[in-house]
Amino acid sequence: MKISNLLHKHGGKITDLRAIEHRTYRKATEWFFRGRVEWDDGSVSAAAEISPIMLCTDGSEASTAEVNAILEKLHAYLLERGDWNDNGRWIPKAKAGALDLA
Repeated sequence: MKISNLLHKHGGKITDLRAIEHRTYRKATEWFFRGRVEWDDGSVSAAAEISPIMLCTDGSEASTAEVNAILEKLHAYLLERGDWNDNGRWIPKAKAGALDLA
């Protein structure tokens, strides 16, 4: 999924999101996006793990629309691949998983 208006919270531009993934380690589950980040120092992470909290808009309407579309995909992924318990914790149906966004 090509991205044109998203920034990374730690300084850089997100140019591509390829997947939504999750993994479980010792009963703790994390989910993230797999994508490409062009960092402000000129380096590139071609397969970066990008936490949803690291997504930042550039202030434009197009950027806000991209964030909304990406978070809708994440929401659908979480509903499809797990359940929320009474404590607000997401319990995955499998220890690991991925959804291709390409």
